[in-house]
This record gives sequence, structure tokens and C-alpha cells, in this order.
Amino acid sequence: MEERIINTGLKGKVAEEIMASVFGQLSDGWGENDSRNNGYWLFGKIDQLDGEVVILIDNARAKMLGGKFVPNKLFSMSDEEVKLWMARLIKKTAKMELADEHDNVGWNRSNNFQLEYLGYKSNPTVSDAYFVYDVLNGRKVEKWPYEWMSTVAAENVKA
Repeated sequence: MEERIINTGLKGKVAEEIMASVFGQLSDGWGENDSRNNGYWLFGKIDQLDGEVVILIDNARAKMLGGKFVPNKLFSMSDEEVKLWMARLIKKTAKMELADEHDNVGWNRSNNFQLEYLGYKSNPTVSDAYFVYDVLNGRKVEKWPYEWMSTVAAENVKA
């Protein structure tokens, strides 16, 4: 299978898990009952290549699923558009969990509340998800204050 590789600039298992969980949520979580999401999760996956977390996009324009052709919605997006799309869904997923479970904690860089919707092994925090969100949005993360350093930030920013 031929794949397009999108470099993210991120390192570590926590960042990989947060991003992989987005595709998981689209297929088996909050997005599973919406067939429009099939055009995303069916064609994308997250992996590590030479120590960097990468987004892999299948180069197929469509696939069969349940007897129907599903178009690849990531195919025509630029690398930057895919990263921005991923960042938006990380934020959406975190905010959904915070609203569902803990409406008194917010989406912010210093929140160390552990997220379940964006993790399955590493127990990522809101701060971890926010760091990945910032990097995918192209923000300068090396300026994060030390006290905001999450697990992901510690793996990615030289202190």
C-alpha cells in the first residue's frame, strides 16, 4: 500500500496515542454512527518513523466498505490542512470529554486532568493534548512556561 507521509515534528508515545485516538474516535467512538467519518479513519493512521510521530495517508482515492465506495477525504488535503484538521479534532474530542465528564475543568495548557477519550495506555492529560494541538497548528511551543510542561512537552521541548 502506497502512503503519503506527513511529518508532525512530534516525538513520543503519548503524542502518537493522542493522534491515533482521533482516528479511533471517528471509527469506534463519538463518530462511529456518522458514515461521513468513514472517509477519514479508513484512510489515515498514526505511526512513528525515525522517532517522529507521522500521519500516514493512504493514496487510494476510495475503498469499499459494506458494499459501498467510500471516498478518501484526506487525499486532496495538503499536509498543513491534514495537521489542522487533526488539531481541531483533538480539541473537539478533549472538550467533549470535559463536557461529558467534568464540566468544571477547562481546555487549557496547564490542566493536568487525565483524558480517556484521547488515550488508552499512557493516560494523556489535557495539557498533553493541548501541546499536540499547538504543534499541529504550527505554534512556537518552546516558549511554554516550565510549569506547563506536560509529558508530551517534556519529550519534545529542550528545557
